Amino acid sequence: MSKIFIVGSPGAGKTTLAKVLSKKLGIPHFDLDEIRFPTSNQKRSDEEAKPYVKRLVVKPNWIIEGVYISWIEKYLKDADQIIFLDTPYTKALFRVILRFLKDITKGRSRHSFISTLILIKNMTIYHFYTGESDYITKKQTVKILGQFNKVTNISSNEEPIL
Repeated sequence: MSKIFIVGSPGAGKTTLAKVLSKKLGIPHFDLDEIRFPTSNQKRSDEEAKPYVKRLVVKPNWIIEGVYISWIEKYLKDADQIIFLDTPYTKALFRVILRFLKDITKGRSRHSFISTLILIKNMTIYHFYTGESDYITKKQTVKILGQFNKVTNISSNEEPIL
């Protein structure tokens, strides 16, 4: 297994898992957030971001992780394995808030208070909205992943450890 996509909601643990697998397997890790947001005040559209992913998937090995299943869907076929982290909302919410607080106490702020609130709003839509949406939803993710037989679904109902 040398080409791995990891998908799931914000706070699901995608980046953590990607870093662990990257180190263990010696495969480079790419975060779709870094493609989508190249600087703190810049956001690429789906169409602007796709060429960056296209350049990654032709590499001989990679781990790509992110929530943006709508604009990576066409590249999922290039993966040897797709890992879907199906983390419960409360656990993901805890992780997003904890990450924000850790960043603030360490003097770095990858996400501002406002962007963290927007992330929580989008995460809530992801987990609970079942209609059509411009935002990425769990329902949409499950539907897209249903096309593939190389999906490993990891569901975690454990309580977060403080």
